[in-house]
Amino acid sequence: MRKEKSVRKAPQPSSDHLRLYEGRWVAMIGPRVVGVGKTPREAWTAARRLRPKEDPILRFVRPSPS
Repeated sequence: MRKEKSVRKAPQPSSDHLRLYEGRWVAMIGPRVVGVGKTPREAWTAARRLRPKEDPILRFVRPSPS
């Protein structure tokens, strides 16, 4: 009989934390921002320099409506 591993979601960064990156692309590994750029490629490259063995998830942080 196989034991099922429990899957836990990584905590999401707070919107206050991401507010620092409005209008930019961020590369995330778990809840951590590990790269930032004006383009997805810039964010990916920054993340790969910091964490070369991990694949980040890219996300655009939209500016908040004011």
